[in-house]
Amino acid sequence: MLPITTIEGVVGNKVQLPCDIHAPNDDNVNMVLWFKEDGGDPIYSFDVRGRRQFNNAQLWSSPTALGSRAFFITATKPAHLSIDRLEAKDEGIYRCMVDFKNTPTQNQKMNLTVIVPPSKPEILDSTTKDISRIKEPYNEDSDVKLICQVRGGKPPPKLTWYLDNNVIDESYSYDREFALTVNHLSYPRVGRQHLNARLICQASNTNLVPPQSRVLVLDMNLKPMHVQILTKEERVSAEKNYKVECTTTGSRPTAVITWWKANRPIKKMAQSYPLDNNHTMSVLSFVPSIDDDGKYLTCRAENPLIPDSAMEDKWRLEVHYQPVVTLRMGETLNPDDIKEGDDVYFECIVKANPKVYKLAWFKDGKELKNNATAGVILSDHSLVLRGLTRHSAGDYTCLAANSEGKTASNPVTLQIMYTPVCKEGKSEVVVGALKQETVSLVCAVESHPPPLTFHWTFNNSGELMEMPHSRYSHASVAGTPSVVESLKEYQQFHGSRLNYTPTTEMDYGTVACWATNQVGKQRSACLFQVIAAGRPYPLHNCTTTTELSAPLGVEEVGTKSGTGLIVRCLDGYDGGLPIHSYQLEVVAEEDGASILLNKTVQANPNGAIFEVTSLTTGKSYRLYLYAINAKGRSDPTILEPVTLKGVAMYTTGNTDASMLSPLLLGLAATATLLALAVAGILAALYRKHSNGRAGSPKHAPIVCEPPNAGATTPVHPQTKQAVDDIDPDIIPNEYERRPLTYTPVYKTPPQRRKKDRVTDEVTSPEKRPIVQHGLDLPSDPVLADCLSTPAINYPQNHVTHQTIYGHQPTMADFKQMAMDAYNQRNNQNVYYSLQRASKCLSSMPQRPVSSSISAQGKFHQPEVVTRSNRIQESCI
Repeated sequence: MLPITTIEGVVGNKVQLPCDIHAPNDDNVNMVLWFKEDGGDPIYSFDVRGRRQFNNAQLWSSPTALGSRAFFITATKPAHLSIDRLEAKDEGIYRCMVDFKNTPTQNQKMNLTVIVPPSKPEILDSTTKDISRIKEPYNEDSDVKLICQVRGGKPPPKLTWYLDNNVIDESYSYDREFALTVNHLSYPRVGRQHLNARLICQASNTNLVPPQSRVLVLDMNLKPMHVQILTKEERVSAEKNYKVECTTTGSRPTAVITWWKANRPIKKMAQSYPLDNNHTMSVLSFVPSIDDDGKYLTCRAENPLIPDSAMEDKWRLEVHYQPVVTLRMGETLNPDDIKEGDDVYFECIVKANPKVYKLAWFKDGKELKNNATAGVILSDHSLVLRGLTRHSAGDYTCLAANSEGKTASNPVTLQIMYTPVCKEGKSEVVVGALKQETVSLVCAVESHPPPLTFHWTFNNSGELMEMPHSRYSHASVAGTPSVVESLKEYQQFHGSRLNYTPTTEMDYGTVACWATNQVGKQRSACLFQVIAAGRPYPLHNCTTTTELSAPLGVEEVGTKSGTGLIVRCLDGYDGGLPIHSYQLEVVAEEDGASILLNKTVQANPNGAIFEVTSLTTGKSYRLYLYAINAKGRSDPTILEPVTLKGVAMYTTGNTDASMLSPLLLGLAATATLLALAVAGILAALYRKHSNGRAGSPKHAPIVCEPPNAGATTPVHPQTKQAVDDIDPDIIPNEYERRPLTYTPVYKTPPQRRKKDRVTDEVTSPEKRPIVQHGLDLPSDPVLADCLSTPAINYPQNHVTHQTIYGHQPTMADFKQMAMDAYNQRNNQNVYYSLQRASKCLSSMPQRPVSSSISAQGKFHQPEVVTRSNRIQESCI
């Protein structure tokens, strides 16, 4: 039996079937035949018979077997039959028969195995999805589960998994029915080191050709490796803005950074910036609040493709902030039921970091100090008030301070229940009223709770009596909006308003008011001293002094520079109420009587003093002066015209006064002597007149408005009858309250042209020069009553007594002067007033006009001009 040589070939490749053609004795070959055992006919022949060289041998190949794919090659040892493009049908046992010339024929057998390689492997995921051509990413620390399968192959192939060059799985199975070879790979927990690693599935059933393989490159999703908050400050301040930075590395793809505070995300306050080398930075704009103290600020980096891949860095916040202060009254106290004499306490609750170093208490904005004697006790965080009074009521606050600042608490109002008391400064009030004048007496009291009732009493003789309701009406201040609006100073108090009208002298006295609330009755009444009073009398004895320069801070009158002027006046009767201020109005006669200056000064014991500056030289002014008390202002005292010449002279209409100075001096001396003589005569007349008036009142006159003030026919103040009915011989005075007025003295009669006299006669009474007498008001009530006459206004051409009569006037002259004034001005009141005044002149001391002139004819002192205004007539 012949030995069989095994030969393997791969489909499609070339295979060599060996055949040894060398004989042992170097015999020559005649022919070589190839047979395939499954058939008896040769399939290939190599015939060299008759030919000396192999190159000339005749070749033949069966077209049904190998055909042109076979070729016998003798150049190799051994020679072999080369079969190209091997096919699966070529498999079988081949026999080579060599025929020699002399040597017996030799036979050789070969078993040709044709190997069919498998198809290219396929890689599937666990869902049997073909991922062979996809670079599939895997999450870090996940398991890789893949399937590699290959179809066909003879013999069945072996499937092997390689990780890079390392075998990781050689297990496979073969399904003959489907000719399918499969290998299931499960590789656990791939990590960062497996990024871009090569997974290879290899199928091989022979070593004759390279194995079939499929490669899968691992794409990895990686977790963050590191996260850190870079700006961790030891402490932060509340309500300040901080930029907090956080970085992370190692994540693939880039990590998402989020910020958290106390396990709650912070949104829309951070911005991320990708950096090189797979780094990422996030910047958070963070404003810590008071409530953040002790909480954690967390920076979290996470790969959203990998579950549970987050890494965190935490920062415990220590927030410093100003104290948060809350004040409350003791929990056991009822704020609506606290009376005088009770004890209360307050609690100051403070929340602060760092701790407070100061705690202060305040009442109505004023700091409280520890004073056990006064009932104020301060402890750690509480305030105790003992023995409360009504003055303890108010708004209480506490203030705490630390290194971050100081904070005041909410105010807590402490209300004290107490009986009514008079409003401060209103326990005794002096009220002036004329007869038949209604005054409002406001009884303003402080109390808590508000008063329930008010009642009023009147006392004028030491005996207290309830006032009859028919004499007054009252209304609650708190309940009457119109009264509250008109009495702004009483809005925060409670009260009652009494409309009181004195009708007789017995109605002047003390009016008292009591209030009662739930706590009790007012202990001390609110008193109103109702006295007879009216507006003050006009200022008198007014003098002006020229000033070379204006004092600092004095108001200016006009825009041009000029000489300063000081005006001084004496008070008249104050009307029964203190004079509290004086008023001056400066009017420029050439500017349409416009007021250039309106100035008010406070009252002083020396009378009214006004300082005026910047009066233009050569310009005429009119000065109106008033005294003011609680009932109003007096009638004006008028100085006119006031004209300044240069810096050394003051004139009131005489433009040639400096030229007539010697003559004025002589006239002034003569007038003084005549005034003394007239004073003696009038004193005798006064004594005679006073003896016939034994019932004249001996007290100061009560100033009041006439019952029919403003009526055409005057009414007697006592009898309430018209004056015409009482004394038909007396000319009625429709200007009953017009005062006496005075004008500056001219030392020499003015040189008046005829045209001037005609103009003066048509000039209004207010613009005409007035006769000056320079009298002081008497202190005796009888003389005051006597001089309470209407204004005596004379025509302009009656400047002085001497210019009319050429001598000191007698009583007949006074009457004649009145008649002249009556005839020219058609004013019966002038005659009536002058007739009454003439009865008193004997008792009135004359005041000489004071004016000193130097021998050189120049003024050493400013000229003095006196001009009284109207004086009210007594109503008694």
